[in-house]
Amino acid sequence: MKSTFLVLVGALVLGHAASMPAAAYDQPDFPPLRTTPPEQSKAPGDAAALKTSTKPVKTICAMTINSQDEVNAFMKRLRVNQPGSRFKFVELTKLGTDSSWFRNACRSKVQCDVLLVSAHFGGTLFGDKNKIRLTMSELEEASCNNTCDGILKAPKEVFLFTCNMLAGKQRDVRTPRQYYQVLLEYYPPHIAQYYVQTRYGAWGGTFVGRTTRAFYGVPRLYGYPSISPLGKASGAWVTRYLSAIADYGRHLDAIKPNTRNQTMIRTMGYTGMIQKTGVMPGTLGAKVRTNLCNYFNAGSTEGKLAVLASNLREEKFEPYLTYVEEFYREHKPRFGSAHADIRGNTRVKNHVLKMIDISVDMPHTRIDLVNFASQVGWIDSDKRKDYLEKIVRDLFGGATTADKVFDVCSVGHRHRKFVGRYVNLKFLESVKPSSQWDYRYLEMVGCLRPQGDALQNKVAEYLDADKHRWKYRWAAAYTFLDTKPRTDYVRKMLIKAAHDGHRAVRETARQAAKNWKLPAPLPETRKKKPAPATTQPL
Repeated sequence: MKSTFLVLVGALVLGHAASMPAAAYDQPDFPPLRTTPPEQSKAPGDAAALKTSTKPVKTICAMTINSQDEVNAFMKRLRVNQPGSRFKFVELTKLGTDSSWFRNACRSKVQCDVLLVSAHFGGTLFGDKNKIRLTMSELEEASCNNTCDGILKAPKEVFLFTCNMLAGKQRDVRTPRQYYQVLLEYYPPHIAQYYVQTRYGAWGGTFVGRTTRAFYGVPRLYGYPSISPLGKASGAWVTRYLSAIADYGRHLDAIKPNTRNQTMIRTMGYTGMIQKTGVMPGTLGAKVRTNLCNYFNAGSTEGKLAVLASNLREEKFEPYLTYVEEFYREHKPRFGSAHADIRGNTRVKNHVLKMIDISVDMPHTRIDLVNFASQVGWIDSDKRKDYLEKIVRDLFGGATTADKVFDVCSVGHRHRKFVGRYVNLKFLESVKPSSQWDYRYLEMVGCLRPQGDALQNKVAEYLDADKHRWKYRWAAAYTFLDTKPRTDYVRKMLIKAAHDGHRAVRETARQAAKNWKLPAPLPETRKKKPAPATTQPL
């Protein structure tokens, strides 16, 4: 994702997603890119030098989903579509609607010599000012069924002006929690945590693995393993890159696999851009790709599950986990030989159960993995309950930070049915005695809509202005905005709080009383000054 929307929260006590060593199926990075200062070419621009050339025209394709700066730099420097230029331009996103453009672009049979992708990326390509979405699965499936070869396989150079699309599992300048905060601008919490685990944690494969498989055979892929620069800055570096090449058309013709682009290293390398290649035939990555292509092209659901069962028997099974979990979530298979095969795979079972235990700071991911393990049959209903109770205990235990409040409330919103059974006074007291509750803890309890009389009465005690500070009183009043009072004590304390001396507490309590049609609080009255005494004439 482009750094325009990076929100760093460095002062917080941040969690860390579970991490494991990078899988061997990922291609290693080339050596460090920042070697020597950029060189400026004295050669004229390509188009200016070759106005009379009869060489074949090169096609520059673009998926301009977000910033246009990088594309404009190519257009301007190479005088694309101008008289005498050896370059023409095709904007792929203009070949249909927000939902049909990629399918139409593939059907157009355009043959791209260069592909430019400008977008935010957080597991999916998207932009700020449109509804365009392009998932990694769509790219992989199109690559596997050979319906988009002119776009995904024909280019000599692919520029990925996105964050993280060439990321492995390595740490970068952001903590997992900070990356999570960024993704929350665009995804609900459970999807954001899913992509955080894909980026930093032990779940599934890697972004770079999926990207290099989609661009099968492309000799040069350029992109970022972490944060990419802003579009405006990136466009300026593109101009430097193109200016350093005397003849860009000849440069493209000379490209061979497994060769490093020294010009890119001396220019774009300063922005953190790295070079990869698309997966090549005969490599381990090609084997993974073949296995996944068999899955995409299997046809029936039974056939797809059979392929996944076979894939999970591979020594390196991690790249396939994402697809298996998504399949079970969508189809919920319960019978058949392929399902039995996956159920009996103890290596994968142990890996998934380990992830549930270590992904403490990603509660949505833990819950999803518990449900996945339950659907496969790796755990029974009693074990599922044990895991879920442990997750809720971890949520309510430890330091009560703003991040913890958000996690509890988001989990409660999505999983209120099962979380609600634990939201009672006895359970919460066993996790943390009420004498240790602070106002944020009250917020966590409140957002889960406590229904038990004892717990509601305990929360209502914090409405007492003689015993508790205003933040506690406000958190207690806030609980009952969308939680119906069940006892006379709660109703009495709410009506009393409607006259609280602190405005925030008073207004919140008044709104809660109004929501549940409690007896109207007496209107506020100001004490009138007594009238001055007058002497009546006799």
